[in-house]
Amino acid sequence: MEVRISGISDLASARAANGLGPDYMGLLLATHGTGGISPIQVPDLVQWLPQARLVGQAHHLDADKALRLAELLQLGFAEVLPAAAQVFSPKLWVWCAQRPLWNNRANWVAASPDAHMAPLCTHAWVSLGPQWMGKLDVWREAGISRVDFPVQAYATPDGPDWTSLERMVMEAREG
Repeated sequence: MEVRISGISDLASARAANGLGPDYMGLLLATHGTGGISPIQVPDLVQWLPQARLVGQAHHLDADKALRLAELLQLGFAEVLPAAAQVFSPKLWVWCAQRPLWNNRANWVAASPDAHMAPLCTHAWVSLGPQWMGKLDVWREAGISRVDFPVQAYATPDGPDWTSLERMVMEAREG
């Protein structure tokens, strides 16, 4: 399975996630006063992330602005919400709350899917939390080949549970 770790909002998390060897990493780009990485910090952060392809998660922007920002920051891809996805670009990812509105025009990320939705998600990235640990075969058998592990789903009072994230990445790679 291809693996993406998303929702990365600081350098320490970016370095830890990079150490798990994902195919892609989603950097949560901040707006004024919100959690996430300031676009000003991205160039410094990128130098620490040589392995993964980077997705700028710019859910606060429309597709054109998000794609321009990703280009300026030298990120490979931009991610927006469905309402903002008015343009086609192979560099555009779209995050949707439940069911991917698949149209072959972007990398769709289906957050919080149910296993019975797997046949609808075969071309999408399926975003999975730790409750799926030991159960990735359900998705694999349904034809899912791309999984997204959002850092926020693995949050503990002491920060992300990197051990659980590592187990999920290893399980995804085993198939």
